[in-house]
Amino acid sequence: MSNPDNLNTVPLAADHLPANIQSGQTIILKEMHKLNNVNRIAPNQKLTFSDSGMTVIYGGNGTGKSGYVRVMKQACRSRDQLEIVHTNANDPASARLTPSAIFKIEKQGNVKNIDWERGGTPPALLSVISVFDSRCARSYLTSEQDVA
Repeated sequence: MSNPDNLNTVPLAADHLPANIQSGQTIILKEMHKLNNVNRIAPNQKLTFSDSGMTVIYGGNGTGKSGYVRVMKQACRSRDQLEIVHTNANDPASARLTPSAIFKIEKQGNVKNIDWERGGTPPALLSVISVFDSRCARSYLTSEQDVA
C-alpha cells in the first residue's frame, strides 16, 4: 500500500484516551500558571477560568492567546495536535528549553496542581477538558469521523 506522506502508525495507548472518571464527578479547570519557555509569556502570568460555562480568550496580537491555547490543546489532548508549543522566538538560546506549565484544577471540591511539560505524556485528568479553537472546528466539521 502506498504511503506518500511516510506516516508511521502508533499503537493505541492509555494516554490517547480520556481519563476514566466516575459518573457525576466533575473536574473544573481553575487556572494555568507558571508557564515557562512558552513564547514570550512571563512565568508570573496566569490565566483564570470560569467555574462554569465557557471561557473565551481574546486580545490583541502578541498578547499570548495562541501560546496559552497551544499548551491547553497539548495538555488536554485536543482533537487538533498539529501545532507545537513554541519557545521564545526572539531568544535563540530558548530553542533547547522545554515549555512547561501548571494547571490548577478542582476535582470533587479538592483543588490541586497538575504539571505539564512538552513531549511528556499529557496528564490524564486534563483529558476530560475540551479545548475548542478554529483548528479544532475544522477537525470536527470537515473530517469523516464519529464525534462523541
